[in-house]
Amino acid sequence: MKRILLAFLVVTLIFSGYESNAQRRGQRGSISKFQGFRSHFDKSKQYQTIGISISAVNYFGDITPSSSALSTELSFTRPAIGIEYTRRLGPRYEIRGAFTFATIRGDDFKSADPGDLDASARYVRNLSFRNQIKELSVVAIIELFENNGTYITRSTLNPYLLAGIGVFLHNPQAKAPGGGDWVDLEPLGTEGQYSNLYNVDTYSKIGISIPLGIGIRYKLNQNFDIEFEIGYRHTFTDYLDDVSGDYVSPTAFDDPMARAMADRSRETTSADGDARPQNLPQFTRTQTTVDGFTVINGYGSDPAIDFLQPDFPKEIRGNPDNDDVFIFTGFHLKYILGTNYRRAKFR
Repeated sequence: MKRILLAFLVVTLIFSGYESNAQRRGQRGSISKFQGFRSHFDKSKQYQTIGISISAVNYFGDITPSSSALSTELSFTRPAIGIEYTRRLGPRYEIRGAFTFATIRGDDFKSADPGDLDASARYVRNLSFRNQIKELSVVAIIELFENNGTYITRSTLNPYLLAGIGVFLHNPQAKAPGGGDWVDLEPLGTEGQYSNLYNVDTYSKIGISIPLGIGIRYKLNQNFDIEFEIGYRHTFTDYLDDVSGDYVSPTAFDDPMARAMADRSRETTSADGDARPQNLPQFTRTQTTVDGFTVINGYGSDPAIDFLQPDFPKEIRGNPDNDDVFIFTGFHLKYILGTNYRRAKFR
């Protein structure tokens, strides 16, 4: 994130100099290039735009290559599309409402290196998911360069910052064992949410997000703008991937599907049906039986087993200390509505 902010600062300084030079050249230009006197911004100079966005979205959470907060699997980058409406309220201020549809994915089998000490536990864990997110957001946009005139006199290049609030609907899913159909995970309570043996709260499929971002707008012509934008979404849930806390005993589930989706460490194939070697030490040295169910201690084990064998890993399934986030990187194409303003004619 520091590198992104530094790059944005450099770009801002470059374009600040570009804008200053452009204004000086404009002052020396002929009357045929005149675009109107600068004046106080008022309601008559407000305007609206509609647009579309096409972005790449990346997820940061529990099913990633490592435990780092900024770890992500680039091969799971997915497209996101959106529609938006923007209203310009001041010389450098806008407010934007948008609806965005995005898909995020993660898979321990594909992203975790079994030979890496930090990632080997994730490889054994063998969890995976997809989540299709539908977000409504409202953000305020602050541009670097002012425009006290109409849309016609807007800067050719203009960096900006944005911040706002959003509400989203999500539904984590995973493929059934053996590369089967997609299964909704929240109703299964894979971490004991619906078991009276554990005091684990359920999670909502409606969430709040905090959009933050930086971007730069380029004036294509009098009516169209294109923007490049990086948008960060902080959420207040750790369950975009259905993973947050600890494993629970297999006896907590009455539904065989819930039991199967909660602990996938013993499966011989990945979620997509690829062969999964079982000859790693993590598989062979810690298998035991809990009430008739074979488990790998630390990956679906019972607390009593951990008490008797304290050297085995505990039943950690995810990290509840960090909420899940996702990032959009892409382009926005905007069309200015009501472009009936005409320059005054000089005779």
